[in-house]
Formats: sequence, structure tokens, C-alpha cells
Amino acid sequence: MLKKTKIFTGLFVLFLATSAQSAVYADTQSPSEQEMKYAIQTSYQFSTNFVNDLTQNDLIYYYNNISELQDVSYKDNYYKIEYVPVNDLNRTFITDPSSYKKVVTEVSKEEAEIAAALQNSPIKPHGTTPVITSWLKLETTVEKYSSTEGGVSGRFEWLTSPFFRGKDALAVGLNANSSSIPGTSSAVYKYMFYTDSGTLVSDEVNYSKPDTDVAAGISYFMNLTKTSNSVYNAGYMKYRFKPNVSNLTVADAYSMYAHNESTLTINPSVSFPGGGSVSISPATKYDKVTGHAIINW
Repeated sequence: MLKKTKIFTGLFVLFLATSAQSAVYADTQSPSEQEMKYAIQTSYQFSTNFVNDLTQNDLIYYYNNISELQDVSYKDNYYKIEYVPVNDLNRTFITDPSSYKKVVTEVSKEEAEIAAALQNSPIKPHGTTPVITSWLKLETTVEKYSSTEGGVSGRFEWLTSPFFRGKDALAVGLNANSSSIPGTSSAVYKYMFYTDSGTLVSDEVNYSKPDTDVAAGISYFMNLTKTSNSVYNAGYMKYRFKPNVSNLTVADAYSMYAHNESTLTINPSVSFPGGGSVSISPATKYDKVTGHAIINW
């Protein structure tokens, strides 16, 4: 009987040792993609679509920096863009910019999401209207990692398919007390579309070299897909910045998304005039929306 007890005790000790080793091994495993996304969304307050659009490199970038993150400020803005014909005869106004006027209005999240859902519904209301309406979301984020370095990001997402498909601009500027860090920026444009066979395909374009890269801000131009049956259009950019002064009290991120609505005869450009503002030229060719996030330093 004593011999059996010793054998049982030995097996039990072996079981505990094996279990302990397994627990330690499990704790050292890399997190799954879903675990990383959940941690990022919880820490940075990004939208679900923003997190899902992150490239593998950016997913790792944001996840690895969570331990350094001291504070974050996230802001989302929603816009209604209408193209209104000058008169009832201009039913084909969309091909002639001189025959319509654009109206850009900031709206609530609830209004934009409800209206976009109705517009995207396969069930359409009776009657037609010559007014073309689009719904757009703009996200702006500023992060603090230390007293000497922070990060910013800007992201646009069309809640309905954009009517125009041209050369759009996404930019994020800073106030005069901060400067972008060269070589830290990147951008991604992501879109989804249905093939002729009805398969939903996702694709993306990665940008490593910005079109404007100055201390006051950085911008990228992105060509929206010409695919008429695209159902998703979004893009984001990010970069690091540093304070210019030792007594920085707040850090600002000023985002701008400019949607090209007519044919360009000259190359467009983005500038940062100062005071945190962002502008695009030629301004008359673009529908411009802006966002702003601020964080205490």
C-alpha cells in the first residue's frame, strides 16, 4: 500500500510540474490578431473599421507602442456632401461643374449613419432627385508616448460610395510648437468591390513617401479606385512628432480630407499656412472637410 502511495505522489508532482511549464509557455505566446486589434481599439479609441484596415506592420506598430502610451485624444467628424444643380434643366450636371453647387455640412454621427444605411439599402424610395448626396467620416487622433515624442493620425471613410473618383488628399498638420519627425510617416488606401461573378474583393495601396513633408505637417494624395461597383473606400495616414519647446502644454492634430470633384489641369498641392490650418490648391476643385484633436502635454 505504501509503495502505491509513493507512485501516486510522484505522478502528481510530475503533473504539477508539467502543468506549470505549460502555463508559462502559454503566457509567452504571441497574441492573436484579434487580441491585438482589441487591445489597440481599447487603448487608442480607434473605430472598428480603422483597426480592421491596419496593415500587418501598422497593427504591430500600434500594439507594441501600447506600453509606452501615456495619453490619447480621438475625434470623429461626420459630413454630408450635396451636389445641387443650378436649375432643373441640369439633370446631367454632374459632368459639368459649372452647372451645380456643392454644399458641405457637418452633421451628427447618428444622422450620417442612419442616412447612409438608407442610401446603401437595396430598397430605394419612389421618385428621383437631381441632388447627389454623399456621406463621409473623418477621424483624427493625437497620442503622447513621452515628454519628447508623440504620434498623430488621420483617416477618412466614405459611408456611401463617392460619386467622384479622382485624386484626393489626406493631410495632418501640427501647431507651431511641434514638428513632424522625418521618415516616420506612412499611408494606406483600402477599397472593396464586387467582381462580375459577385465575389467581394479587398485591395489596398500602401504609400511610404508623402507628397508634402514639412515640419508643420504631412500629406498624401490618393487615387480613388475607378471601379464603379466599389462598396468601401477608406484611407489613413500616421506619423510621429516632437515638441519644439520645452514647456509644451498641448499638442494638436489638424486633419484634412479633400475630395476631388472635377478634372485637374494642374498638379494639386497641400500646404500648412500656420496656426494648425491645412489648405489645398486649387481649392475650387475639391470638397474639403477638416477635423481636430487636442491633448494635454
